[in-house]
Amino acid sequence: MVVSGLVFANHGTQQEVTEKPSSKVLTDAERRAAREEWEATPGGIHFKMWEASPEGKKVYAAEAKIWKHIRVIAKWKRW
Repeated sequence: MVVSGLVFANHGTQQEVTEKPSSKVLTDAERRAAREEWEATPGGIHFKMWEASPEGKKVYAAEAKIWKHIRVIAKWKRW
């Protein structure tokens, strides 16, 4: 019990300097170029293979089933 109080007390005294990433809006051409560049990386290749696999298709099918409900909830949160 005392230890957790010390952790919270210590947490409040720490000051971290974090740099905020710049939020530059990309054009469609820049977005496409960045995506093509990423798809050429090993992670992008692996993702494309997963998308084409039965597991990936199953995930996308499940997403399509619940997407309608997700949109309704998103509309509620805007109010």
